[in-house]
Amino acid sequence: MFGAALHVEFFLRRDPDGQVVGAHLEHAPAVVAAAHALGRLSLRETAAAGMPLAAVFDAALASLD
Repeated sequence: MFGAALHVEFFLRRDPDGQVVGAHLEHAPAVVAAAHALGRLSLRETAAAGMPLAAVFDAALASLD
């Protein structure tokens, strides 16, 4: 699910009303919920600020529990 959530999180930022998000809402709403959780973490900004990649992934995975 983590990979799918990363994919959908990208589209939530770029095109939240587009076909990718819409298809996941219809067929895999849990993935969209996980994508929203990842978005709330601001992982891109955290990684860009210098947080080690392993810590970024640990934070992301913890948010999906």
